[in-house]
Amino acid sequence: MNVRYSHTALQGLTLIGERTTALRGKRTAKEVGKKLRIILEKDLPAFPFRGREGRVAGTRELLLTPLPYLVVYRVGSDTVEILAIFHQAQGRS
Repeated sequence: MNVRYSHTALQGLTLIGERTTALRGKRTAKEVGKKLRIILEKDLPAFPFRGREGRVAGTRELLLTPLPYLVVYRVGSDTVEILAIFHQAQGRS
């Protein structure tokens, strides 16, 4: 299964990298990035329905434990589309 990122999701990943670097340092930011890539590009495509049904019809949500992030995504016939990534404490609109 392929993975595709929306513009919003890419912005979220950039923000995560910037905030993690500012708060925890470059090394930790790289470790977080590596964990995110494994979850989003290997684990999620292998088990796309493991997340709960999303707040918006047709979407799913997955807590990225042990990381404090929530990913919102949509499952297609051969693609997982990452729609957004939020810190769990972050408000969503």
